[in-house]
Amino acid sequence: MCGIAGVVGGDPRVRRPQLARAIAVLAHRGPDGQHSFESERADLAHTRLAIIDPSTASDQPMVDPHSGCALVYNGEIYNYVELRRELEARHHRFFSSGDTEVLLRSYLEWGAACVEHLNGMFAFAVWDPRADGLFLARDRLGEKPLHLSRNDDRWWFASEIKALLAAGVVDARANPGYLFRFLAMGDLGHPEETPFAGVRQLRAGHCGWVTSSGELRTWPYWNPAESDLLPPKSGDEVDQRFADLFSQSVMMRLRSDVALGTSLSGGLDSSLVIAMVRHHQPQGELHAFTASFPNTPADELPYAAALADRLGVTLHPVSLGPGDLDADLDRMTWANEGPVEATSVFAQFRVMEEARRAGITVLLDGQGADETMGGYEKYASEEVLDLVARGHIVKAIRSARDWRAVRGSLPGVVMKNYVGLMGGPGVRRGLNPLVTKRAGWLAPDFRHAHRGRDVLEGLTVPRVSRGGSAAANSLLDLERAVLPRLLRYGDRNSMAWSREVRLPYLDHRLIQLANATPMSLKIRNGWSKEPIRGALERLGHPDVARRRFKKNYMPPNEEWLGDPRIASRIQEAWTRLHDDGLLAHATPAGSINARWRVLSVESWRANFGVSWA
Repeated sequence: MCGIAGVVGGDPRVRRPQLARAIAVLAHRGPDGQHSFESERADLAHTRLAIIDPSTASDQPMVDPHSGCALVYNGEIYNYVELRRELEARHHRFFSSGDTEVLLRSYLEWGAACVEHLNGMFAFAVWDPRADGLFLARDRLGEKPLHLSRNDDRWWFASEIKALLAAGVVDARANPGYLFRFLAMGDLGHPEETPFAGVRQLRAGHCGWVTSSGELRTWPYWNPAESDLLPPKSGDEVDQRFADLFSQSVMMRLRSDVALGTSLSGGLDSSLVIAMVRHHQPQGELHAFTASFPNTPADELPYAAALADRLGVTLHPVSLGPGDLDADLDRMTWANEGPVEATSVFAQFRVMEEARRAGITVLLDGQGADETMGGYEKYASEEVLDLVARGHIVKAIRSARDWRAVRGSLPGVVMKNYVGLMGGPGVRRGLNPLVTKRAGWLAPDFRHAHRGRDVLEGLTVPRVSRGGSAAANSLLDLERAVLPRLLRYGDRNSMAWSREVRLPYLDHRLIQLANATPMSLKIRNGWSKEPIRGALERLGHPDVARRRFKKNYMPPNEEWLGDPRIASRIQEAWTRLHDDGLLAHATPAGSINARWRVLSVESWRANFGVSWA
């Protein structure tokens, strides 16, 4: 795990001091050394967090002496052991024991197609003098960031936007469409846009090529909706296939030359992660980290502590309250480089700080289970509606009845955030004024300026060959609406403290299985995420698997934002944004979520010196 930056084109005398400033700002991503590569056409820089093969043999930029190709890379290639064997069989010789050289030699062997051989999280760039161009790639779901910006005759890339700001490549100017969508509706995510004008992302699952003439061409190499897997025919079949693949995924993500632990919220997803880790490592010390919200209904510490005690795991609880948020809001905002959706992002930020304090560099985490295995209640609602639409009324009634038996209530028909997404252009156009009207607490001129904008730009529901709206919206959450922002928060919060987070639920083989599996086999007999529950039962934890209620990973917002210290900051933020012409009134209005978004936007403005125009 590291920080990378680079530039193609322009005068080397100008760009090299800029690149030095850019990589210096990324030192938190890689405290174990900084190096650079320089050539007439391109310069690359790297700051290293040494995890696999911490020797200097795996330092970057890594240059192949025969071709002259130079690599900078952020992430981990989990199947590097298997790939190395394959490349050795193809007569490649290795001089290090890490995954960086495996990645470089994969590019030399397969070119752009190397990404199809990788199981991992990554963002990397290869300067290829043979073609006088720069190859770029980002992992399938975007776990690792790669930001791009064109400045005159130069193309820049960097792991974080603050590197581009430090280089003077872009100004700290807000992306107006992003800002409006965030204030009006929250962090909806976008496959390319960022909060800053002039900065875009390389899309997840995409490659890019910067040509000798300075043009950027990008193309997709993976589509999660496309799979040649046969759909499972029964619950037993999907449970077994999931358990086998998840076990393999965890084993690969345990490859590390530094101390490794897990996050543990006390919920289902992280419980399976730590139980599987302990299954593969039955002996030895293991550490887990959890956020605690003492004396509130949101606190899951008792569940986390019970499982940690059973597994012989050292648990590190991080007790949080509104005073902690008041003290650390700005540090968290600086790490995340933009306004954030919820206070849960702050809880994750502080958990990663505790991991650093404990000396644990790598953490496995349960992100991605909800989006892939039917974890959100809305999927149960959509499955019922899909059954009705197909004329399966009895099955629909039975599904709703089973859900009520387990949860105590019928699944809510949560369509308000999806009606525009599921509709065609006419429905989406009709939704835009509705959203604008709901955000009446925004200044009239600000709303008017975005009246014709598609507020759901970039969030078209993917087409699926089977599964109806439940499958389509699950894929939407995975690709665009939910998971991308969670991955962004996870990267920034962990790397702020030089920690690496690995996500076993996002192994691309599991994603393919999930997208081939009907929602009716993920949600069975009233229970969501049945394959996960079944795997946890097989490991001997049926009480955790069959807990009848779910707590969201969310601090007690009403209490925190009502605290006098936070309420005062919200008032100050509201006044400032009103004076800047973004809000209609000088006193807080709207929902509790709206108040948080205003506070987060103001923290972003203050910490980065953001201008609105």
